[in-house]
Amino acid sequence: MRINYMADRLRASTLRLQESERKYRSIVENAVEGIFLLDQAGDLAEANPAMAQLLGYDNAGDLTAPAESDGPPKWPFSPSLTETLFETLKAHGEIRGLELQLSRLDGTPIWVQLNARGLIGNDGSLRYLEGLLTDVTARKHALEDLQLQRDRLALEVSERKWTELELLASRERLQQLSARQEAIREEERKSIAMEIHDELGQLLTALKMDLSLMSMQLPTGTPVIQKAEEMRELIEQTIRIVRNVVSHLRPTALNYGLASALEWLAADFSRHTEIPCRFQSTHPEPNLPDPRATAIFRIVQESLTNVARHARASQVDVTLANTEAGIEVAVRDNGQGFDAVSVRSGYSYGLHGMAERARLIHAELQIHSKPDRGTVIRLRLRESSDNPQ
Repeated sequence: MRINYMADRLRASTLRLQESERKYRSIVENAVEGIFLLDQAGDLAEANPAMAQLLGYDNAGDLTAPAESDGPPKWPFSPSLTETLFETLKAHGEIRGLELQLSRLDGTPIWVQLNARGLIGNDGSLRYLEGLLTDVTARKHALEDLQLQRDRLALEVSERKWTELELLASRERLQQLSARQEAIREEERKSIAMEIHDELGQLLTALKMDLSLMSMQLPTGTPVIQKAEEMRELIEQTIRIVRNVVSHLRPTALNYGLASALEWLAADFSRHTEIPCRFQSTHPEPNLPDPRATAIFRIVQESLTNVARHARASQVDVTLANTEAGIEVAVRDNGQGFDAVSVRSGYSYGLHGMAERARLIHAELQIHSKPDRGTVIRLRLRESSDNPQ
């Protein structure tokens, strides 16, 4: 009875062992990853069908069968690679996520990911490497393509940054050239104004004096006296025209400060357009270099010109404020206004010229206008900005 009992136990244990082996074999045979046993000589003791398919063999038996002596080696693991893998196992006890490049039977290179552990023999030595291979060739190629795209993108970004730097440098040179040209134009206006004032003004004054002396020597009540009076009025009119030309070329009031120049400009606007223009200055008068003062004067002058041509206003106000934050100049009118967005996108050379002058002196130009709501042109200048050359 005891022997029969032991036989039944052995039979049941054998059946459980066979069932476990069947389940293990089924898992190994149906796995989608390559499963193998590798000894230290580089021979495959076991391999599943997925391993054979991964390496390009018809069946797993071709992988585990001995190689023909006169044929090329068919095992995917070279002696040096096998030695490296076993040394890694001895050092770390396992291999996780190691990517390798192997060759299929036809020589096609593939990338695989290896996870493995060691199998210890009865003598305590490391006998086998039990590993699992996953094909990551597609992922590797995708990563390589992605890296290639990144490199191309980085190159394009670098080229774009270089181009932007070149554009910025060109824009800076263009701004310097524009500032220089504007300074030259103002110097030419100043020179022409002085030439007209000194030469033509003196000649007209001398002609007026000579005409007055000649009139004193002519008999009164004669047609010649009447003609001389007409000539004197003509000379007076010419002198006024010369003064206006000189004032528009280079206002003399700019020599006495920005506030004086703007006050003269407002008075001159009122005189010529019959539109009341009030000027108001708050806080101390700003002390500006000549290029900045001239640019601000020209912007206000262009603003008033636009008011006279297009605004149909009945009142204009020009204000100059000098605060700790900087200098602010504003031109307000109660005219018909306009659509600021459409005008900016169009070909308004006056507004573009004003914006360019503001940019050259590092100032901020704001234009607020709506149809039938009037217009406000505001110029802000920080005193800490670099002076234009």
